[in-house]
Amino acid sequence: MPAPTATASTTAPVMTRNTSPHRPLIVGVGGPPRERSTSEKALAVSLHAAAAAGADTLLITGPELDLPMYNLSDPHRTPAARHLVEAFRRRNGIIIASPAYHGSISG
Repeated sequence: MPAPTATASTTAPVMTRNTSPHRPLIVGVGGPPRERSTSEKALAVSLHAAAAAGADTLLITGPELDLPMYNLSDPHRTPAARHLVEAFRRRNGIIIASPAYHGSISG
């Protein structure tokens, strides 16, 4: 059975099942560590458009992005890190949202 994917809305992702193996997966990632930021809302709108065009979408933002730096000598990964890497492996496209701080884009 295919893995569930999230379809973006303007408020929160809604879990849906991938109905076709031929539908592209678009992963949206970004925003600050807090939930319901402006950049998260913009990312959700973008993913909503991708879903309307026939793509499956997955929104990864906020606390899910509080990831430790990768240490190649340590094979242990947090569940959030494994989820992000697996999403990137399955994706056909990525939309990245970066929050703006004091008039500039964060690194």
